[in-house]
Amino acid sequence: EIVLPDGVERIEQGAFEGCSSLKSINFPSSVTLIHDRAFKGCTSLTSVILPPNLYDLDASAFEGCTSLSYVEIYDVHSFDAYVFSGCTALETVKICGNNIGTVRDNQFGLDVPVKNVIFADGLTRISAEICKDFTNLRQVKLPDSVVEIGESAFFNCQNLETIEFSQNLTTIERFAFGSCSNLSSVTIPDSVKIIDESAFASCSSLSEVNFGKNVETLRNTTFFSCSSLKKIHLYSNLRSIESSAFYGCENIEIVYDGSAAEWNAITKATDWAVGVGYYQILCSDTTIAPN
Repeated sequence: EIVLPDGVERIEQGAFEGCSSLKSINFPSSVTLIHDRAFKGCTSLTSVILPPNLYDLDASAFEGCTSLSYVEIYDVHSFDAYVFSGCTALETVKICGNNIGTVRDNQFGLDVPVKNVIFADGLTRISAEICKDFTNLRQVKLPDSVVEIGESAFFNCQNLETIEFSQNLTTIERFAFGSCSNLSSVTIPDSVKIIDESAFASCSSLSEVNFGKNVETLRNTTFFSCSSLKKIHLYSNLRSIESSAFYGCENIEIVYDGSAAEWNAITKATDWAVGVGYYQILCSDTTIAPN
């Protein structure tokens, strides 16, 4: 075990590289920088709680820590590539920071089998790309403190099956759940007002979406290439539908809780339904089947 004294601010490049008997390390809150390869090859290290004031986490800092199974992450300004590459036992990550910024592609490494992501109570934002490419992740449950999901936060989580949203969520940013190809249904809470472009693009197994009552706009390509999408529930608060919102949806039924007149009053891009094989709108008073 290593206990670093208060006042230490930097862990230098390769400082503990190859310390194969190191089982634990306690970081003081003064640490702001962990340089590349600082703990590379520490094969007995089983868990890491990163310091809360960390600013830079450099490339390969924990690469090849093959016994590492748990990591706790707070706000990090710069989260470099392949930080946990080769950590083949890493299955659980706890996210405690609202602003994990400048996340590089493959920050965990493509060979990391993360199955469980715990989002701490009190968290208000899911940082952009934080769970990108977690292909073993199957379930997401967000605490009710979360109000925003960042860009590409869960992009390409290919085995993600269920999402339990925060009941106070207001914003889902672009590509947040793009290419989550095993996701079959989604229920958006009433608190959500903004769903950005391509938020669910290429979710090829998505068959049903239940929108919350306060979503006002379907952005460009929101459900682009969701080829299994058959039913979507929309409310009369909807004000606009942008270009190619349902492109690649082959046969879709839109259940709309307003009247046909209200549906016709929605501002729609001229190509809002481009690329849709067939669709019909089940309004409260009649069915519209334009094509």
